Amino acid sequence: MKIATPRTTDQALELAKRYAAIGADVAMHEADRQERVAAIGADIDMKVAPLVEEAEAIRAALEPWWKKASPALLKGKRKSIDFGGCSIGTRLAGEKVDFTKGDDKAALAAVLDSPWKSKATSLKRVLDKAGLLVTLKGKSAAAEGLRSLGFRIAGGEDAFFVKRIDSADAKVSAQQ
Repeated sequence: MKIATPRTTDQALELAKRYAAIGADVAMHEADRQERVAAIGADIDMKVAPLVEEAEAIRAALEPWWKKASPALLKGKRKSIDFGGCSIGTRLAGEKVDFTKGDDKAALAAVLDSPWKSKATSLKRVLDKAGLLVTLKGKSAAAEGLRSLGFRIAGGEDAFFVKRIDSADAKVSAQQ
């Protein structure tokens, strides 16, 4: 849709009012959508919750049975079978590191004080963009060096915007 550029302040004011009204109507429809989606979600949650509870109870009942019955049901090195529309079995849980003498801070302190710190720690290097911006605004040798590497300050230009003000006294309906 093409809208003619306003020639007067009054014409621009009318366009701005229309823009605000459209924004208000869009916000109203979006809020309605969110309410409807939330209602559908709540309805489905009510239907699904007892099914999930029953499925978990079945899983809990099958686990001790599987521990006893699996040797007779499994062939070779297999650890699972297709059974009654399910895949049932065991799998090796992923390994993880556990520190038995405290939390992560204590673990880090312990390893940093050891001769094995290079095997157990890493240093993450990231650009300090705030520091780069401060340096590049200056006239130091570091600023010149960074510029020679290809760093520069970009942006900072004015950009036009229009947005609806979301307040009670600024709301205008598109029906007006």
